[in-house]
Amino acid sequence: MINRILGILLVVSMFSCTSSYSCVEEDVETCFLKEGELPQIKEVSFEVMEVPNNLSNYYVVSDSILLEVNDRNPSPYIVTLYNMKTGEKIVEYFKRGSNGIDELISAMVSVHDNEVVIYDYSQSAITRLQIDSIVKNKEGYIPLITYKKESGMGFVYKNDSTILFNNANYFNGFGNEKASKFIEIDVKNGFPIQDIENDVKYDAFSINYRVICHDKERSSFLVFHQKHPIVEVYDNNLKLIKQYVGPEDCDFDYYLTEDDAIRERNVCSFFYGKPTSSSNYIIVVNNRYYKQPKRVDLAEAELRTQEFWKFNYAGQVMERYKILNAQKEIYNISYSEKENVLYFNSFDENDESIFCRVNLN
Repeated sequence: MINRILGILLVVSMFSCTSSYSCVEEDVETCFLKEGELPQIKEVSFEVMEVPNNLSNYYVVSDSILLEVNDRNPSPYIVTLYNMKTGEKIVEYFKRGSNGIDELISAMVSVHDNEVVIYDYSQSAITRLQIDSIVKNKEGYIPLITYKKESGMGFVYKNDSTILFNNANYFNGFGNEKASKFIEIDVKNGFPIQDIENDVKYDAFSINYRVICHDKERSSFLVFHQKHPIVEVYDNNLKLIKQYVGPEDCDFDYYLTEDDAIRERNVCSFFYGKPTSSSNYIIVVNNRYYKQPKRVDLAEAELRTQEFWKFNYAGQVMERYKILNAQKEIYNISYSEKENVLYFNSFDENDESIFCRVNLN
């Protein structure tokens, strides 16, 4: 479904739609959210924090640990953990390179409560850090796993033995709908757990950017679509059980290129960025890009709205916030549920990287 969709999880059929939502039973239960039924938007402002090296990728984990992804500093390590209160360096991981053990070329980071998943797409390598264990006894690091199957950018540990990836070549159209939506990778050997039906006719990588959140308590998965406001809910067997649909305000026009790729003519975005989750909430950035006539590059699209939405694990939109003093794109969000504080990276008026803090109390 290509309509603008907005939503979040409700776990299995034992959960019903919130009474304020209109739901219909089709192939999949679909609940519609209307603007008047959502929480009122609260206006907040951020403050800029000092960080060790003024880089562009920082996260806060376990309320008090600053995780730095070193994407340009000459230091040989890519990931460093700091104590936020003292500034003390705790540990460094992953030397820059591709020839040695536990070396990375780049690092995409996904923060889910105490767990940090680190993904090097260039090398098809992934690992995770259990931050509390690392801080207490320097244990909790899991060695890099190299997997043997092309995947998308969405990734999450399904359990200790399985990694779940978004299949980059799935697309609901042009014949690509025959492809599996997900790829499950065995942690022990890096191979798919079962045969993957990946009979795709066209490259869909640039338009199929979905990110996955895992509700461990109920063994379900939420899939946030980056190009559309869609959140799908899957059970532990990866069966689609529910979705939420928001108001449509962007039309998409897909076409095939001469080199057999599916592309879009109109540029839109909704959940453009990785969600972050705590024990009870999922925070999603709503960087709304709107279509620009005759433009096909998201970098050239107009950023009109910057909000972030807080969902609970019962499927309700709990809060919506608009950041008043944000001038540029917000990315790399992380959240301290204990302090009710949101952190993110952005840029100032001079396009210099800044690390920001928003108190939601």
